[in-house]
Amino acid sequence: MDLTTRLWTLALLALAAGVCIPTQAGINAQLSLWARTPVLAATISFAVGTLALIVYSFATRIPLPT
Repeated sequence: MDLTTRLWTLALLALAAGVCIPTQAGINAQLSLWARTPVLAATISFAVGTLALIVYSFATRIPLPT
């Protein structure tokens, strides 16, 4: 991959990260309103993230450390 392609790839990744951060903040704010407590909202967010990582690990068949 040449330098120009790498720079464009990194620029697009930075743009995607910049879009995701406020989106996640908005989702967390709505979840907090729905759950009526920030602790419950954080627990739900953590549980969903953990479940997504577990599903991803099984789907990609990442081996467990030995």
